[in-house]
Amino acid sequence: MTLAEFQDVLDARGGDMSLWPAELRQAAERLVAADPQAEACLRQARRLDDLVRHGLRTRAALPDAAAARVVGRLTRDLPRQRRFALPWPALLLEVDLAPARLRIAALSPADLDIPTVNAGWQIRTLVAHLVGGNLLYTQMLRGEDPDWGTRNSIDVTSPLEQFDDSARDLAAAINALDDRARLVRTPAGNIPAMAAVGVHATDMLVHGWDLAVATGQDRALDPDLCRAAIAIVQRFPADTWGNPVFYAERKHTTSAHPVDQLIALTGRDPSPEL
Repeated sequence: MTLAEFQDVLDARGGDMSLWPAELRQAAERLVAADPQAEACLRQARRLDDLVRHGLRTRAALPDAAAARVVGRLTRDLPRQRRFALPWPALLLEVDLAPARLRIAALSPADLDIPTVNAGWQIRTLVAHLVGGNLLYTQMLRGEDPDWGTRNSIDVTSPLEQFDDSARDLAAAINALDDRARLVRTPAGNIPAMAAVGVHATDMLVHGWDLAVATGQDRALDPDLCRAAIAIVQRFPADTWGNPVFYAERKHTTSAHPVDQLIALTGRDPSPEL
């Protein structure tokens, strides 16, 4: 087993190797014993597992009580009996939807023409990107062949309703997966299905911050979510993230706060002025 193969299995199956098939587990144990990088990858995967198991299910440190209710609603009905012991990317996605949803819920029709920190995008385009992303990732997880070039072409007429409908479809597609290690085609190439979900979760989290900046809403994000998102961003090359609208040249920041670090890592000014 190579280090890249080991990371793919971690992305797909989580850090508890006792739950892996025997052949994979034995190969992974040999690699971890011989390669300090593999050992570090395993520690990171287990940290993400712990974050979800002990953190996100019991604590929703999002901007306000309304956010906590959204997280509660999204996570309440997660299936208890699953083939997979810990579907952390699915849970991460569903929690990461909350900040974007809260900011979309506060939009008025006039807000759709407000510019954003995303070069050349108004809020209308950003919402289309979020809704379109949900729809295309749903198609991808169902085994279809999505046209990624259409992501921003959604006609935004009812932002919250369209966002909620697309989020429900995506959650259903995630919960219907019977093999989260199955390779799926993304714009950056073929990666395990649940690793792709982690990429989309990160995209949603950062764009939720973008919405907050554009509309003057609270920019707060959960620090643990941001730490998890940083790990995901650093796991994949820059072209995974599509284009400079999401992932531009890293900004310099002296802040140690996870939110600022994530925002700077993805090419944004943590203290922007529109």
